[in-house]
Amino acid sequence: MVKIESLTYPDTYMNPHIHKIAPRDQKDRGTCVGQSTAYCFDLLYIQLTGKDPSDLDKAHFKKDVTDTLGTLHDVLYPQSASAECAYQMSRKVGNVTYPAGSEIRYSVRAWKDYGINLESQWHTDKLGLKVWGPYDEGFPVSTPDGGLSQTDAKTFASMHQIEGYAMAGRADGYATWDQVCYAIATKGFVLGAIPIFSNFDSMQGGDGTFPDPSGELAGYHALCFVGYDQDYLYLLHSWGDWCGMFGKISKRYFSQSIDQSVWMVVLDSKEVEIGKEIHRVVTVTANVPAQIAVDGVPVGQSPQKLSLDTGKTYQITASADGYVSQTKTVDDSVTDLSFTLDTVPQPVKSWIQILIEWLTNLFKRN
Repeated sequence: MVKIESLTYPDTYMNPHIHKIAPRDQKDRGTCVGQSTAYCFDLLYIQLTGKDPSDLDKAHFKKDVTDTLGTLHDVLYPQSASAECAYQMSRKVGNVTYPAGSEIRYSVRAWKDYGINLESQWHTDKLGLKVWGPYDEGFPVSTPDGGLSQTDAKTFASMHQIEGYAMAGRADGYATWDQVCYAIATKGFVLGAIPIFSNFDSMQGGDGTFPDPSGELAGYHALCFVGYDQDYLYLLHSWGDWCGMFGKISKRYFSQSIDQSVWMVVLDSKEVEIGKEIHRVVTVTANVPAQIAVDGVPVGQSPQKLSLDTGKTYQITASADGYVSQTKTVDDSVTDLSFTLDTVPQPVKSWIQILIEWLTNLFKRN
């Protein structure tokens, strides 16, 4: 344990849920504020509800999908937050008028005042060419493939507002290493904005580690920080496959940029069960180990926990070698689904088959 003045925290910490959330890719856009805030939401959802994504949730993930508006986006898990929402609403509440970018102090304020939508409700544009709704207004539009109207999006988001936020350290955002580590250990993550330098290009294809500051200041970058040890702060990248999802900055990096960094803590003590309004969880079991499929898509072996969207019906099939497959139609009202599979019946031979076999064996003997 480390104890600095009144701060006591473990020597090392890593958020245990970081491998349970979907990776993000901002591609050519400066949406890091929205991306990092959405990561925070995804972690907070699991921390508060205890609901890990199911295999079916993970099966939703697809890269580079184009929706009916021509928006290039990634299809994330059903519970994943919309980075576009966090980004656009941060610009709106902060009255940001420059062409791109925002600030994390605006995104947490938007999260508190507006709430947040899901990626399935408001797709995050990877290129910035087909942003949902007028770009200067920052609202989604209703579409056949998941988009919500501005009114419906606002209604949903209002049910998922945080209780508050605070700066880690001083009111101006300045925080020490110990203060940031303490915040990560007690809250599970910290939303940070740090300067990046021209040598960050060397990270391409690497393990996500920022090189210590060198060269010219290239800009500022928002990240979700999820762990630490004596030498590094660990973080989540939103740069797709460019350098992977996981990364870190050194203690030296932190110290050299301490006057240019800002650290925000999200405050929320109640369960924001976002899944309640959009899907239910059904537990599928069988009397024998069986393969489970949903609408013909295999999702794994029983027992399985599946997420079913509200208002929809599904064909769930259980199958196993030597047993008769069984399919049941279910909707979100079902919480437990049990299959009892019967063994495949042995065929009964007709008297003609028996006679032919007898004659065949008779001639073989002769």
